[in-house]
Amino acid sequence: LPRSYFWAPITAQRFVDLNEKGGRDDYFSSDYSDEELAQRLEHVGIHKNLHVLVAMSGSDEYIPSHVDKAALTHRLVAAMNSKCDNDHPVAEELFLKTGNHNLSDGPDDAKTFVDQISNILKRIPP
Repeated sequence: LPRSYFWAPITAQRFVDLNEKGGRDDYFSSDYSDEELAQRLEHVGIHKNLHVLVAMSGSDEYIPSHVDKAALTHRLVAAMNSKCDNDHPVAEELFLKTGNHNLSDGPDDAKTFVDQISNILKRIPP
């Protein structure tokens, strides 16, 4: 697709995969029910040694403004953890209320993100 149609160079197939409900790469859509999200993401929770940070920015310019980003973050994490032991979830959430997509606007958003990744890495046994 030409750049005039979409903000970045992208093939028509990739565009469909991302934007069509149920597309091959449509894992994070806000219009999925909780059950549909679990069907798409529950496989993450069966990997007991996996550590996933679901980070969402409250002012992400690529997510429609009508989407409750904090709620979506929570729903994504719940879907990923739906098949794992409750005492050992694999996914955790980080919601950065003022953050934009690349964390360049909020005063401490990038540091908070890096600190959270660092904390996750410290919990992984050698």
